[in-house]
Amino acid sequence: MLTLKHPITWALMLVLTISGTLSAQKTALDSYIREAWETNPGLNQQRFQRQKADIALDEARRLNYPTATFGASYSLAAGGRSIDLPIGDLLNPVYSTLNEITGTNQFPMLDNVKEQLAPNNFYDAKVRVTQPIYNRDIYYNRQIKKEMTDLQGIGINKSKRQLAHDIKIAYFQYLQAAEAVGIYKNALSLLEESRRVNQSLINNGAGLPGVLVRIDGETSAVQAQMDQAQVQAKNAAAYFNFLLQKDYATPVTIDSLFLALPERTLQTSAGQREELQQLESAARINNLVLAQQEAFATPRVGAQLDLGTQGFNFEWGGYALLGVSVEVPLYAGKRNLLKIQQTKLELNAIQSQKEQVMDQIALQSAVNRNTLESQYSAYNSYSDQIRSARRYYNDTQRRYREGQAGFIEVLDARTQLTNAELQQSIARYKVWAQLAEIEYADATYPVN
Repeated sequence: MLTLKHPITWALMLVLTISGTLSAQKTALDSYIREAWETNPGLNQQRFQRQKADIALDEARRLNYPTATFGASYSLAAGGRSIDLPIGDLLNPVYSTLNEITGTNQFPMLDNVKEQLAPNNFYDAKVRVTQPIYNRDIYYNRQIKKEMTDLQGIGINKSKRQLAHDIKIAYFQYLQAAEAVGIYKNALSLLEESRRVNQSLINNGAGLPGVLVRIDGETSAVQAQMDQAQVQAKNAAAYFNFLLQKDYATPVTIDSLFLALPERTLQTSAGQREELQQLESAARINNLVLAQQEAFATPRVGAQLDLGTQGFNFEWGGYALLGVSVEVPLYAGKRNLLKIQQTKLELNAIQSQKEQVMDQIALQSAVNRNTLESQYSAYNSYSDQIRSARRYYNDTQRRYREGQAGFIEVLDARTQLTNAELQQSIARYKVWAQLAEIEYADATYPVN
């Protein structure tokens, strides 16, 4: 059984440390992140693609709606096939008999007729309404488009999470560089104080003028280091503003929350990385495609209604025609079976890729947490070093004024103090950056 004294227990507690520290309270950094989400060009491109997918889904839903089209045709014809109609041969004997009986010519003689089969001066105008009644392809198409819309949304969240991670890392790099500038300024203040003390000693005949030369040389070296740190801070701010689509010289707000170490609070919940969600969505899409392919022989039923008019010489000839169609695929050269095999193999590949990604995320999380534990320890060790270095510097300054220590010892004590402060600052922001890495790996930062 693991107890609180067991090192694995503390490691496990550290594993659960993340979102309560970085996400529970809204900070200036959170505001920056949400601002970047609104202005980032890559995210805007993905939003346009999401809108396009939404429209495609709406289009797929409307495939079940009836469609209406208007069509008209007019034809002139001459020659071609014809048919002989012996109307005169059939009716003239009858008409002749009737004329004899009645003693009149009321029944004229008729000529045989030769009719052209191709219609001449004929028109047909109609409105055709078609309505799908049963079509599984329409259903699967709609479901696939819905999954593709969800997939676009997952892609947006993935980009938002990556952008939030990049902004946090850039922000901590800027804070570390800005704090380094402050540390070097403090070192210059200590050197200035040493110069003042030594000038006083020289004025009283108790000091050596050469010490001032050494102080000036040390001051120049520290000034150069501070100038370099200022350049690093300026570059870090420029990159941070670049991520926010702002002018590179825009001032960056320093949140005092990050000037101290985060607390090790327990957080048992974790999200699901968008990479896994994308693979799951891809699997659902392929399952729908597979179901559609396996429903190859499903009948497709539809209805059609024609309302129109037709006739010769543009005379009115209204009509209505209603029909029902049934289509049953029977054979396609086994192409449907080959497509089924391909889709099944694609599903196997997606499952294998998902397992690989899960292993990679688990490894990433484990490495990040182990690193975080060592960085906490490093920060604590630098805290002890700073206390010792500050006490040593103050003691050395006192002994130097009393003539019991050389100025080289004072400079060495100052250098140790400055280096310890720099290392602790670096260690603190490494902790914050590592928390951001774990937060990214565990998908705990809210992106919705």
